[in-house]
Parts: sequence; C-alpha cells; structure tokens
Amino acid sequence: MNEDEVYSGGFEEVPETYRKKIRRDLSEWSDRLGKTGLNELLYSHLSWYDAMDTYCMDCGEFRDGGAGDSCGVCGSRLSMKYVHDRNKNLDLLMTCMGMISRVVVVND
Repeated sequence: MNEDEVYSGGFEEVPETYRKKIRRDLSEWSDRLGKTGLNELLYSHLSWYDAMDTYCMDCGEFRDGGAGDSCGVCGSRLSMKYVHDRNKNLDLLMTCMGMISRVVVVND
C-alpha cells in the first residue's frame, strides 16, 4: 500500500461466506459507481463486521440476557462485544469508508 491507499488485498480477512460476493460486486460495479455509491456498496458488504451482541465475560460466550443485563447461565453482568474478531485492515477500511473515491480491481 502507499499513502493514497486505504486497503490493498483480496479480502482474505473476510470470511469466505462474504468474500466471493464482495469480490464479484467490486469487479462488476467499482468502475461504474460514483464515490457515494462505491462507499454504500462497500459498507453494505462489510456491515456484518460491526455486529455486536451481549457477551458474558465470566462464561466467555455470547449470551442472551436472563434477567435484564445479567447472564442467564452464571448471573454475571453482560457487556456488548463485537461478534467478529477485529482486524487492523478491516478496521482501517471501515474508518476510512467515507474517504474512498476509487477502487482498482486487479484480476490475477
């Protein structure tokens, strides 16, 4: 990557279930969309990354609340946690989403 790039890669950080569609849609649409459309396309494909759910720190698992904001299994207080592990490349892409004005697709 250089200083003008936000992301360079093949979306290897993205789970396979999402990766194929992102690659296909970017290949098909990236040269036809303006900045707003391009950002909407990217965000719609990466919205799963920002999903959060209630998490019990004591159990170490995602839980539905039992009584209010307490774990239904151990009774500990639940907190919100990202469902998917954080990745520095995807974090940067999500942070800079509104600044992306062009996507270059290179087919191997």
